[in-house]
Amino acid sequence: MYITPSENPIPTFRSDNYTKLGLALCTLGIIGLGIASIVYQSIDKLSFGL
Repeated sequence: MYITPSENPIPTFRSDNYTKLGLALCTLGIIGLGIASIVYQSIDKLSFGL
């Protein structure tokens, strides 16, 4: 709110397709591990009485 406008704005960040693919794979892996942990916890709760 106290920044004065500059004549030379900062250029936007660009990344190549390999970086985007790597970030997408890491995100899918984190989501997949989260789902797998929920499945394993529910199996543990169901098999506790055996």
